[in-house]
Amino acid sequence: MVNKGIVVLALVGLLLAGYLVSQWLQSTGTPILPPASNATATPTNATASPTASSSPEASVSLQASSTPLPSVSPTPPPLPLPNVSNINVTVNGTTANFTWASSLPGYSVLEYGVTNALGEKASLEQTNSTHSLSLQNLSPKTTYYYKVGACAPHGCGYSDLQSFTTPRKTCASGMSYFDEKDFCMDRYEAAVDAITRLPVTASGKFPWIIVSYAEASRACTSVGKRLCTSEEFTFACNIAGKKEGPIGSSCQLQGQSFNKTGETDCTSKEGVHDQIGNVGEWVSDLATSDTPYASGFTATDQNPLTLGATYEFPRAMDAKTEKFGNDYYTSLVSSSSLMIGTGVLRGGDYTLGGQAGCFAFQVGVPLDTKTDKIGFRCCS
Repeated sequence: MVNKGIVVLALVGLLLAGYLVSQWLQSTGTPILPPASNATATPTNATASPTASSSPEASVSLQASSTPLPSVSPTPPPLPLPNVSNINVTVNGTTANFTWASSLPGYSVLEYGVTNALGEKASLEQTNSTHSLSLQNLSPKTTYYYKVGACAPHGCGYSDLQSFTTPRKTCASGMSYFDEKDFCMDRYEAAVDAITRLPVTASGKFPWIIVSYAEASRACTSVGKRLCTSEEFTFACNIAGKKEGPIGSSCQLQGQSFNKTGETDCTSKEGVHDQIGNVGEWVSDLATSDTPYASGFTATDQNPLTLGATYEFPRAMDAKTEKFGNDYYTSLVSSSSLMIGTGVLRGGDYTLGGQAGCFAFQVGVPLDTKTDKIGFRCCS
């Protein structure tokens, strides 16, 4: 039999050993773990919640969180805008053709204007990396500013501001160019080609006469030209407002008939012949109800078919004021209602003598009028 005393001493020894171990652990700061049966397993994403206590018997309780941590996605960098390159512009008269490339597909866009503020826009909403656009009916002798670009769904990319200049008007053979107004005029009154029946401008030809307004207009159009305006006629004949008009003293002002084209030295400094006398010339302008008719007008009144502040015409019948070089003004109608839509003849004809000239002006002419005193010339 085991001695009871020995058992008691053994138990006391174990207790004393346990006490000493616990004191040593406390003196070194080592926590005393709770019994293994009180621990809770921590799954993935568990959070630990220590119990606030300074008691040696305090224990740590680990519990699983019921709410998962939010997923944080990094902000993507902004997408690059299309980069424009290989810009080329080809100017042909009043048409400009543009081509360029872009680093990303997008629709084509072109902004342009006559100042660097631009203000006009053309586009082609087809997605491409190579682009082309055209501008037509531009003004001659004009500088245009532009930038081209490509527009992707997330934004547009543009080139730097650039410019081009359209050339002056190109005149066909047999025409004179007037830089200030940028137009071309036939040097001679129109003659008809015997074979083609088209108008030609050449010296030594009989002028095309007995022609209506519509026939003259169609004739000019058939060779890519048009009837001259009243403004162009005066400007070509009376450069800078000089009353003397064309150089030379042998304009056909008084005769039994007209001359062949270029038969006299009645020539302007730009080389335009026979604007004074010979045959009256249709111009494109049509009279309105405000155009002067018959009488009751003075030479100081402004005529609606004139050139504004630069030029005025006499309004009185048969006006011969020095201001207008004593040139002839008349109307073939006697009321404003009859004036509407009638034609205008310029320059005078071979029967007017000294009253023919750069300011000679006949209005109220029915558009179907055909006589041997009426011809035309073309402009462009």
